[in-house]
Amino acid sequence: MIEYLIDDKDNKCVAFLEYHLTDSDGKLKNGGEYLYFRELWCYKSGNGLAKQLVRRIYDKTPSARFAYWKREKFSGRMKTIIKGRLLKWLTRCDHQK
Repeated sequence: MIEYLIDDKDNKCVAFLEYHLTDSDGKLKNGGEYLYFRELWCYKSGNGLAKQLVRRIYDKTPSARFAYWKREKFSGRMKTIIKGRLLKWLTRCDHQK
């Protein structure tokens, strides 16, 4: 699934996020309890676009309990977080920049 944001001024895409619901083995599953963020792109970092996208997805995926993604910076290790703490974690990352 894909979620995206369009800029009001120019009608251009400023951010998009590809995500999937999966089971505990990482296999695609409707109503899965894991939310896998596959690809995230934002026009500029630190402007809150990622948080807006995650907020939209948060309400669309009530069955998900956890969220995870690959961290290329750390040799592809996975980062797993409880879905309820995801927005708090994003807010903390915004303040660290």
